[in-house]
Amino acid sequence: SDDAIGNNNNVDVRQGFLTFGTPDAGTVKLGRDYGLFGQAAILGDMTLFGAGAPVAAVQRNRVTLGHIGAGYTYLATYGQVSYTLPAASGFSATVALMSPVDASGTTYTGRSSPQLQAAATFAFTGGKVWAGLKSQKFDDPAGAGFTMNGAEIGGSASLDAFGLLVNVQSGKGIGVVSDGDSGPRKQTNYIVQGTFQATPRLKLGLGWGESRLRDAAVGTDLRSNSNLTGGLYFALTKSLTLTAELSHTASKDVAGDTAKLDGVAAGAILFF
Repeated sequence: SDDAIGNNNNVDVRQGFLTFGTPDAGTVKLGRDYGLFGQAAILGDMTLFGAGAPVAAVQRNRVTLGHIGAGYTYLATYGQVSYTLPAASGFSATVALMSPVDASGTTYTGRSSPQLQAAATFAFTGGKVWAGLKSQKFDDPAGAGFTMNGAEIGGSASLDAFGLLVNVQSGKGIGVVSDGDSGPRKQTNYIVQGTFQATPRLKLGLGWGESRLRDAAVGTDLRSNSNLTGGLYFALTKSLTLTAELSHTASKDVAGDTAKLDGVAAGAILFF
């Protein structure tokens, strides 16, 4: 597929890869898997077990978004060749060449050169910090293209029953939902999340995220998406977690108009 997210009419194989390596030489991955940019933020988001912003978005009846487009850009899936350095003293790093993708909903294509992504993580007692990069050239048959460049930095930590996660992404053309979907506009994404392990089974959390764009052409262009979600996550068994969330989502355009959505979500997630 030449699209990072749209496989609605195909078998949606997001992960199909092999790895080989040694503890001393590092690890090579070949195949299709999730990207590196945004991985720590989305996998650490409590709404991964719930809904977050309960909107139809680009894939009706299929997925919820969490803080995608309102706190971070989706990490997406790519055909890739990646190399991970041997882990040493809590430090690990990966660099990858990804199959280029087209920019969803635009005329921009990514056929001329691969996408480059890199990520590094340093783990310490009680937490970790990370940084990431991504870059790809987009062509436009109707005119000039652009080069997507994005960077992120974040961290998570825990102290007794309390947990904190913070992540910031910024760049040009990194996309609201997927790579390049906002064209060459500059963008910054923020997410802040706090959690409290009230009992061995019950976790409470509050997370806020926002995605802000610049360089708009017309007043109806998107200026920002934000989402605030409060969640309750109860581990009924080791495999089954019950969830309940309240959320408030707001979207603003350049002209100052705002659309708001208040949501309630309840359900369960099964691990197997």
